[in-house]
Amino acid sequence: PETYFTASQIQVEREKDHAILIYPFHHRDDPGQAESEDVILATQLYELSLRYYVAGMKFAGSPYAFHTICSTMAVNAEHYAMVRGFPRREAGEDFYLLNKLAKVGRVLELASGPECEPIEIQARRSDRVPFGTGAAVNKIIRLQDLLVDYSFYNPVVFELLGTWLQALPSIWRSSDVDLANGMMSRSEEAHDTGGNHQLLLQGLKEIGVQTALDHAFRQSKDLQQFTRHMCTWFDAFRTLKLLH
Repeated sequence: PETYFTASQIQVEREKDHAILIYPFHHRDDPGQAESEDVILATQLYELSLRYYVAGMKFAGSPYAFHTICSTMAVNAEHYAMVRGFPRREAGEDFYLLNKLAKVGRVLELASGPECEPIEIQARRSDRVPFGTGAAVNKIIRLQDLLVDYSFYNPVVFELLGTWLQALPSIWRSSDVDLANGMMSRSEEAHDTGGNHQLLLQGLKEIGVQTALDHAFRQSKDLQQFTRHMCTWFDAFRTLKLLH
Protein backbone atom coordinates (compact mmCIF):
# COMPACT_ATOMS: atom_id res chain seq x y z
CA PRO A 1 0.00 0.00 0.00
CA GLU A 2 0.99 3.65 -0.45
CA THR A 3 1.47 4.04 3.32
CA TYR A 4 3.94 1.13 3.58
CA PHE A 5 7.14 3.14 4.04
CA THR A 6 5.65 6.15 5.83
CA ALA A 7 3.98 3.87 8.41
CA SER A 8 7.28 2.26 9.34
CA GLN A 9 9.06 5.63 9.39
CA ILE A 10 6.46 7.08 11.77
CA GLN A 11 6.78 4.08 14.08
CA VAL A 12 10.59 4.17 14.07
CA GLU A 13 10.54 7.86 15.02
CA ARG A 14 8.17 7.13 17.91
CA GLU A 15 9.95 4.07 19.28
CA LYS A 16 13.51 3.11 18.40
CA ASP A 17 13.95 -0.10 20.40
CA HIS A 18 11.85 -2.41 18.24
CA ALA A 19 13.17 -5.58 16.62
CA ILE A 20 10.38 -5.97 14.10
CA LEU A 21 7.19 -4.31 12.88
CA ILE A 22 4.20 -6.38 11.82
CA TYR A 23 1.81 -4.72 9.38
CA PRO A 24 -1.96 -5.27 9.39
CA PHE A 25 -3.14 -7.54 6.59
CA HIS A 26 -6.06 -9.25 4.95
CA HIS A 27 -6.44 -11.77 2.14
CA ARG A 28 -8.17 -10.61 -1.02
CA ASP A 29 -11.70 -11.86 -1.63
CA ASP A 30 -12.13 -10.56 -5.17
CA PRO A 31 -13.51 -13.40 -7.36
CA GLY A 32 -11.76 -11.90 -10.36
CA GLN A 33 -8.37 -12.28 -8.65
CA ALA A 34 -8.77 -15.84 -7.30
CA GLU A 35 -8.80 -19.26 -8.91
CA SER A 36 -12.28 -20.09 -7.57
CA GLU A 37 -14.79 -19.25 -4.86
CA ASP A 38 -13.61 -22.31 -2.91
CA VAL A 39 -10.10 -20.86 -2.83
CA ILE A 40 -11.49 -17.59 -1.43
CA LEU A 41 -13.57 -19.40 1.21
CA ALA A 42 -10.67 -21.68 2.20
CA THR A 43 -8.35 -18.68 2.48
CA GLN A 44 -10.88 -16.82 4.63
CA LEU A 45 -11.14 -19.82 6.95
CA TYR A 46 -7.36 -20.01 7.18
CA GLU A 47 -7.10 -16.29 7.97
CA LEU A 48 -9.76 -16.69 10.67
CA SER A 49 -7.70 -19.52 12.18
CA LEU A 50 -4.61 -17.26 12.24
CA ARG A 51 -6.50 -14.45 13.97
CA TYR A 52 -8.14 -16.89 16.38
CA TYR A 53 -4.74 -18.35 17.30
CA VAL A 54 -3.22 -14.93 18.03
CA ALA A 55 -6.33 -13.93 20.01
CA GLY A 56 -6.04 -17.14 22.04
CA MET A 57 -2.37 -16.46 22.71
CA LYS A 58 -3.16 -12.91 23.87
CA PHE A 59 -5.93 -14.25 26.10
CA ALA A 60 -3.42 -16.63 27.69
CA GLY A 61 -0.90 -13.82 28.23
CA SER A 62 1.75 -15.27 25.93
CA PRO A 63 4.62 -12.95 24.94
CA TYR A 64 4.54 -14.64 21.51
CA ALA A 65 1.04 -13.49 20.53
CA PHE A 66 1.64 -12.09 17.06
CA HIS A 67 1.12 -13.03 13.42
CA THR A 68 4.00 -14.74 11.61
CA ILE A 69 3.37 -13.96 7.94
CA CYS A 70 6.57 -13.12 6.09
CA SER A 71 5.07 -10.50 3.77
CA THR A 72 3.79 -8.47 6.73
CA MET A 73 7.16 -8.16 8.50
CA ALA A 74 9.67 -5.29 8.54
CA VAL A 75 12.81 -6.19 10.49
CA ASN A 76 15.29 -3.88 12.20
CA ALA A 77 18.64 -4.51 10.46
CA GLU A 78 20.63 -4.65 13.71
CA HIS A 79 18.31 -7.24 15.23
CA TYR A 80 18.29 -9.18 11.95
CA ALA A 81 22.08 -9.46 12.25
CA MET A 82 21.85 -10.35 15.96
CA VAL A 83 19.81 -13.47 15.17
CA ARG A 84 21.83 -14.22 12.01
CA GLY A 85 18.92 -13.67 9.64
CA PHE A 86 16.42 -16.14 8.28
CA PRO A 87 17.00 -19.77 9.24
CA ARG A 88 17.58 -22.17 6.37
CA ARG A 89 14.29 -24.03 6.37
CA GLU A 90 12.06 -25.42 3.67
CA ALA A 91 9.03 -23.72 5.26
CA GLY A 92 8.08 -21.73 8.33
CA GLU A 93 11.19 -19.55 8.10
CA ASP A 94 9.08 -16.50 9.03
CA PHE A 95 7.81 -18.25 12.18
CA TYR A 96 11.32 -19.21 13.30
CA LEU A 97 12.78 -15.77 12.49
CA LEU A 98 10.11 -14.05 14.57
CA ASN A 99 10.63 -16.58 17.34
CA LYS A 100 14.29 -15.53 17.52
CA LEU A 101 13.64 -11.79 17.16
CA ALA A 102 11.10 -11.77 20.00
CA LYS A 103 13.89 -12.86 22.36
CA VAL A 104 16.21 -9.96 21.52
CA GLY A 105 13.82 -7.02 21.07
CA ARG A 106 10.26 -5.77 20.90
CA VAL A 107 7.67 -6.99 18.42
CA LEU A 108 5.33 -4.15 17.44
CA GLU A 109 2.05 -4.73 15.64
CA LEU A 110 0.94 -1.73 13.58
CA ALA A 111 -2.74 -0.80 13.77
CA SER A 112 -4.76 -0.54 10.58
CA GLY A 113 -5.81 3.02 9.75
CA PRO A 114 -5.26 5.99 7.43
CA GLU A 115 -1.56 6.11 8.38
CA CYS A 116 -1.11 2.37 7.88
CA GLU A 117 -3.25 0.64 5.29
CA PRO A 118 -3.31 -3.16 5.50
CA ILE A 119 -1.23 -5.29 3.18
CA GLU A 120 -3.36 -7.29 0.75
CA ILE A 121 -2.38 -10.94 0.26
CA GLN A 122 -3.48 -13.00 -2.72
CA ALA A 123 -5.90 -15.85 -2.01
CA ARG A 124 -4.16 -18.82 -3.58
CA ARG A 125 -3.28 -22.48 -3.57
CA SER A 126 0.36 -23.55 -3.62
CA ASP A 127 2.50 -26.68 -3.47
CA ARG A 128 5.78 -24.78 -3.09
CA VAL A 129 6.28 -25.67 0.59
CA PRO A 130 4.81 -28.40 2.87
CA PHE A 131 2.95 -25.94 5.12
CA GLY A 132 1.88 -22.30 5.20
CA THR A 133 -0.93 -20.39 3.51
CA GLY A 134 -0.90 -22.15 0.14
CA ALA A 135 -0.59 -25.63 1.61
CA ALA A 136 -3.31 -24.89 4.19
CA VAL A 137 -5.69 -23.72 1.45
CA ASN A 138 -5.01 -26.93 -0.48
CA LYS A 139 -5.87 -28.99 2.60
CA ILE A 140 -9.05 -27.04 3.39
CA ILE A 141 -10.35 -27.30 -0.17
CA ARG A 142 -10.16 -31.10 0.04
CA LEU A 143 -12.70 -31.13 2.90
CA GLN A 144 -16.13 -32.45 1.98
CA ASP A 145 -17.90 -29.42 3.48
CA LEU A 146 -15.55 -26.52 4.16
CA LEU A 147 -17.75 -24.68 6.66
CA VAL A 148 -18.80 -27.79 8.59
CA ASP A 149 -15.60 -29.84 8.56
CA TYR A 150 -12.94 -27.19 9.16
CA SER A 151 -11.83 -27.20 12.81
CA PHE A 152 -10.20 -24.64 15.09
CA TYR A 153 -8.26 -25.21 18.31
CA ASN A 154 -10.43 -26.04 21.29
CA PRO A 155 -10.50 -22.83 23.39
CA VAL A 156 -9.70 -24.91 26.49
CA VAL A 157 -6.09 -25.24 25.30
CA PHE A 158 -5.64 -21.46 25.57
CA GLU A 159 -7.16 -21.48 29.06
CA LEU A 160 -4.64 -24.14 30.08
CA LEU A 161 -1.82 -22.21 28.44
CA GLY A 162 -2.83 -19.21 30.56
CA THR A 163 -2.87 -21.40 33.66
CA TRP A 164 0.73 -22.41 32.99
CA LEU A 165 2.00 -18.90 32.23
CA GLN A 166 0.21 -17.34 35.20
CA ALA A 167 1.64 -20.00 37.51
CA LEU A 168 5.27 -18.92 37.01
CA PRO A 169 5.30 -16.51 40.00
CA SER A 170 3.87 -19.16 42.35
CA ILE A 171 6.34 -21.75 41.00
CA TRP A 172 9.19 -19.32 41.76
CA ARG A 173 7.88 -18.66 45.27
CA SER A 174 7.52 -22.39 45.94
CA SER A 175 11.15 -23.02 44.89
CA ASP A 176 9.93 -26.46 43.89
CA VAL A 177 10.84 -28.04 40.55
CA ASP A 178 7.96 -30.46 41.07
CA LEU A 179 5.50 -28.84 38.68
CA ALA A 180 2.37 -30.22 40.35
CA ASN A 181 3.28 -28.65 43.70
CA GLY A 182 4.05 -25.25 42.26
CA MET A 183 1.18 -24.92 39.80
CA MET A 184 -1.95 -26.08 41.60
CA SER A 185 -3.29 -25.69 45.08
CA ARG A 186 -5.16 -28.54 46.76
CA SER A 187 -8.49 -26.83 46.08
CA GLU A 188 -7.72 -26.32 42.39
CA GLU A 189 -6.66 -29.95 42.06
CA ALA A 190 -9.89 -31.08 43.74
CA HIS A 191 -12.00 -29.04 41.30
CA ASP A 192 -10.20 -30.40 38.23
CA THR A 193 -13.08 -32.71 37.41
CA GLY A 194 -12.31 -32.91 33.70
CA GLY A 195 -8.68 -33.81 34.28
CA ASN A 196 -7.52 -30.86 32.18
CA HIS A 197 -4.83 -29.78 34.64
CA GLN A 198 -3.40 -33.28 34.66
CA LEU A 199 -3.28 -33.21 30.87
CA LEU A 200 -1.50 -29.85 31.08
CA LEU A 201 1.08 -31.26 33.50
CA GLN A 202 1.60 -34.26 31.25
CA GLY A 203 2.06 -32.04 28.18
CA LEU A 204 4.55 -29.79 29.97
CA LYS A 205 6.60 -32.76 31.15
CA GLU A 206 6.64 -34.19 27.62
CA ILE A 207 8.25 -31.03 26.23
CA GLY A 208 10.93 -31.06 28.95
CA VAL A 209 9.73 -28.38 31.34
CA GLN A 210 11.31 -30.03 34.41
CA THR A 211 14.83 -29.61 33.00
CA ALA A 212 14.05 -26.00 32.03
CA LEU A 213 12.73 -25.21 35.52
CA ASP A 214 15.80 -26.68 37.14
CA HIS A 215 18.05 -24.54 34.95
CA ALA A 216 15.98 -21.39 35.53
CA PHE A 217 16.07 -21.85 39.32
CA ARG A 218 19.86 -22.22 39.24
CA GLN A 219 20.41 -19.19 37.01
CA SER A 220 17.90 -16.75 38.56
CA LYS A 221 18.24 -14.40 41.51
CA ASP A 222 14.68 -13.07 41.43
CA LEU A 223 11.27 -13.57 39.83
CA GLN A 224 12.07 -11.27 36.91
CA GLN A 225 15.11 -13.30 35.90
CA PHE A 226 13.25 -16.56 36.44
CA THR A 227 10.34 -15.43 34.25
CA ARG A 228 12.71 -14.22 31.53
CA HIS A 229 14.54 -17.57 31.53
CA MET A 230 11.31 -19.54 31.30
CA CYS A 231 9.71 -17.33 28.62
CA THR A 232 12.88 -17.56 26.54
CA TRP A 233 12.85 -21.34 26.82
CA PHE A 234 9.07 -21.65 26.45
CA ASP A 235 9.05 -19.81 23.14
CA ALA A 236 6.60 -19.74 20.23
CA PHE A 237 7.71 -23.18 19.01
CA ARG A 238 7.36 -24.91 22.40
CA THR A 239 4.04 -23.13 22.94
CA LEU A 240 2.77 -24.62 19.68
CA LYS A 241 4.04 -28.07 20.72
CA LEU A 242 2.22 -27.80 24.04
CA LEU A 243 -1.04 -26.72 22.38
CA HIS A 244 -0.84 -29.67 20.01
